[in-house]
Amino acid sequence: MNSQIRNPRVIVVGSGRSGTSSIGRILHEEMHIRMGRYLKPGDALNPEGYYEDLISHALVRGMVSGDNSIYNPRTYLEIMNDLNGYVAWGVKDPWFLLLPPAWQKALTPDLCMIATRSLEKTVNSWLKVWRSSVNATSVDNPPRSVIDHYTRLTLDRNERANRLYDVWPNIVTIDFTERVSDEEIKTAIRAGLSAASHQK
Repeated sequence: MNSQIRNPRVIVVGSGRSGTSSIGRILHEEMHIRMGRYLKPGDALNPEGYYEDLISHALVRGMVSGDNSIYNPRTYLEIMNDLNGYVAWGVKDPWFLLLPPAWQKALTPDLCMIATRSLEKTVNSWLKVWRSSVNATSVDNPPRSVIDHYTRLTLDRNERANRLYDVWPNIVTIDFTERVSDEEIKTAIRAGLSAASHQK
């Protein structure tokens, strides 16, 4: 990794329930790119962990809320660089997709990794989250309104992710519709970091 680009910043996005945690795990555990100091712990739905930094998430939500006096890209980068000791670091958060393009551009990641998955599999995974939240059993049929909500959410975030190609110069997409091995994820990350080094 170090031979490709020194201390890269990596942003991982996706619709949610699309494979972003797998990318975060490989970055954090295998590629020595720290995904945060205060990581959201795993649970029954994501036993290996979310690899989502709680401080980063709070800051990104603040930026989305529009309180520019406290939350803005410059402050975000200063805090994250300070927390991570100015070494290689990454962040994973679908809320980055909700930021205006000018703010996305100001974050200037060396590499953006986008996790995608088929609409059907993504929505079905979201429905597992819904069932867990309402203590429903796996055989319960969710209301049509719930299915429609997660369908619209996934389509919206996928569209927002596609717009990032107009904002950030170095993007690598991994499709998790079918099983993706750890080695395939690492290969995709290495390719992205190599491309980033040539853009410097």
